[in-house]
Amino acid sequence: MINKNYRCYFTDAGDRIRTYEQIACADDTVAALKVDELLSISQYTSAELWEGKRLVGKWAVNGHADPNGKHIANGTAEAK
Repeated sequence: MINKNYRCYFTDAGDRIRTYEQIACADDTVAALKVDELLSISQYTSAELWEGKRLVGKWAVNGHADPNGKHIANGTAEAK
């Protein structure tokens, strides 16, 4: 299987990008789990995951909401 290239942008309280991590994963679900992992050890409290020009989702330390309005907890989508 070919991995997709993603960027995880860590953002500050003002939603400004402070740094990023480039990651390669098989799909969005695996990439979302990686963002959870990276954010848990980061000094930042929020992040965005992008695949090229496509926003995959936004995270905050207290949870994650994807662009389609679903809440993501531990990689599982739940309807709001």
